Formats: sequence, C-alpha cells, structure tokens
Amino acid sequence: LPGAGAHAPVVAPAERAFGGDRQRQGRAKLRLDQALDAHEPFSEPREMTGESNDIGYNLALSYRPSPELSVAATYRSQIDLSVEGDAKLYTGTTLTYDGGASVTVPIPATLSLAGAYTFGPAVTVEFTYERTMWSAYKELDFEYAGNIGALKPYFDDPVAKNWHDTNTYRLGITKQHAAFTGMFGIAYDETPIPDESYSFELPDANALVFSMGVLYPYSNSLSIGLAGLVSMKEKRSVVNDDIDGTFDAANIYLLSTGLEYRF
Repeated sequence: LPGAGAHAPVVAPAERAFGGDRQRQGRAKLRLDQALDAHEPFSEPREMTGESNDIGYNLALSYRPSPELSVAATYRSQIDLSVEGDAKLYTGTTLTYDGGASVTVPIPATLSLAGAYTFGPAVTVEFTYERTMWSAYKELDFEYAGNIGALKPYFDDPVAKNWHDTNTYRLGITKQHAAFTGMFGIAYDETPIPDESYSFELPDANALVFSMGVLYPYSNSLSIGLAGLVSMKEKRSVVNDDIDGTFDAANIYLLSTGLEYRF
C-alpha cells in the first residue's frame, strides 16, 4: 500500500524468471436495481447468487544489474469469471422469475514494469508502470435458464460496456530509520469507463492517490504495520442516454493495519 506496489523488483539472486498458474474461486451475491425507463423513478430489482472457479497464469522476470538497482516485469493473464447460480427477478415487489442464471465478467490481463534504486543503506525509490487491459470488458450479459417474459429487454439483453485499457503510474519511497521503516507512495490511476457507458452502477474517474505507512519491528520475529490511503477522484462531467450531470468529491479513504511474524 504505502510503497505504491513497486516492491516486486527487490529480489535475489541477480536474475530470475518464473511463472505459474493462479486460480480464482469464490461465491458472489449481487443486487441490481434496473429502471424500466430512463426517466422512470421506480426500478425492478435483480438478485443473483452464484459460484465461480477459474484459472489463469502469471509470468515474471526480474533482474538486478547492480546491488543498488532492481528491475522487473510481470504479466498476469486475463481470467473470465464464469459465475453460475440462481437469480430472482422482480416486478415491483412481485417475484417474476426464480431459477438458474449465469454471467461472465473478465478480470483483465495486466502488464507491470517496475524498477527500484537504493540510495545508501536507508532510502529506496521505486517506480511502477502498469497497463490494465480493461478493453476485454465489452458487455454485461446475463443468461437465464428459463423464460423471463416481458422483463427480457431489461434483464436479458446485453448491456454495452466497451471499457478502455488504462495506465497506472506509481512512485514509492521507503526510508529506514533506527526504530521503524517509513513509506510514502503517490500514484495516478486512469479510469476505464467511457462516457457512453457511464452509469450510477459504478461512477468512476481518474484518480490521484496518496499513501503513507510505518512498519515497526516489535521484536526480531514480530512487526506491526499501519498505513493510510487517500484516492482523490477528478471532477467528471458526463452526458449520455441516461445521465447529464457532473460527479465530484468522490474520494476514497482507507486505513489498514497488519501484523507480520517471521518463523
């Protein structure tokens, strides 16, 4: 968190290449209120519960040309989350459909290029560039095992997303002190959501992110960490078929603490 995610290149020995698979398994529950008309204040709720078990892979290469400098590249493959389960569709408060449903949502591939340089024994500066292939998210399309009747145009027709690939830039500084380690990070994170598919479902904008943290060695085996993050979303004006307005002050604040124990 505080180091802006750039700690990956600090590895030994001087050169290393590795890869492996990764598995995503989970259970999801969602509720989505769908307006039957863009200008209608009332909406029809959809509830779905399902499970997904999907596999991807990671590839990574790290190189240390000198004791002070480390560089690394990491690629994580796209994983298509194929959620299958049960859905309930309502017309007002009346249950209209109760049966099987499925939906596929991509977790996009990412390419990260990172470097770290250590100045003397106390200060390390790290930089990471990350490209996220969000263009894989073309549409959101629910499939139902049975006939949903008149609700088909609202719940069954694909919803266009057409997200864009994004860039994220992270800079981190780690400073060793006699009693603790201090960390500071700054990042710029682009949004993948274009104006034409922007909605209240997930309002988003480019963000400037700041983070700070400390790591305190309580003993030779136990360390205690505390970190905070602020993500400041840019003001964004959107005009499309459903929205004509401005989104502002959508900031995110995170506070985390953790324990690390070495055996």
